[in-house]
Amino acid sequence: MRQANQPALEQIVEDVLPAELYEFQATLSNRARVDCLIRFSERGGDLAVDSKFPLESYRSMLAAGDDATRIVAERQFKVDVKKHIDDISSKYLIKGETRDLALMFIPAESIYSELLQHFADLVEYASKKRVYLASPNTIHGWLTNLRSVYIDTKIAAQASLIQREVRLILDDVGRLGERVESLEGHFGQASKDIEQIKTSAKKVLDRGEKIERVELTAGDEASAPALKD
Repeated sequence: MRQANQPALEQIVEDVLPAELYEFQATLSNRARVDCLIRFSERGGDLAVDSKFPLESYRSMLAAGDDATRIVAERQFKVDVKKHIDDISSKYLIKGETRDLALMFIPAESIYSELLQHFADLVEYASKKRVYLASPNTIHGWLTNLRSVYIDTKIAAQASLIQREVRLILDDVGRLGERVESLEGHFGQASKDIEQIKTSAKKVLDRGEKIERVELTAGDEASAPALKD
């Protein structure tokens, strides 16, 4: 059970990231199932986030009624946390599939603060194993930055796509202009040819009309036979 007013990992991720950037209970190639996998576009860039912090050991340590009991509980807490760190490091750091670091989600700011202040050796051990602690506030801030980068990248990609499409349109317009000029040239030549054809046709028509109107010359009339009464 998590402490009151402390958001669970799932709630934080769902509140901050778009759905395409994460997967809950994702199964990796080694068959290990991670609580949350943050998806990145590049190969081998997925980030594993574990949320199975050993709360029972922590509660036992807090509930210790005397120093002797607390010392024993604290020792067990360290053993449990180290084992958990080892599990995260061995299961979720897969070359070529995930990033070379993983996050261990600490379910409450108070626990996170306790670890930083009184268990520096555990924090250092986790760092050597490439496992980094993340409280609700720290992971929320980190995911918010990730979302900003993701949005900026999408905008840049869309801007690049728009610029490319504009260039293609401008190229098409340029080719269209060339084709219009070429077509105008063809029309001009065709118009000239049509005018020449019309001129030739008119000449032929004029000659035909002259032939149709031709009259016999005086010489022709003289050679014609006379009609008798």
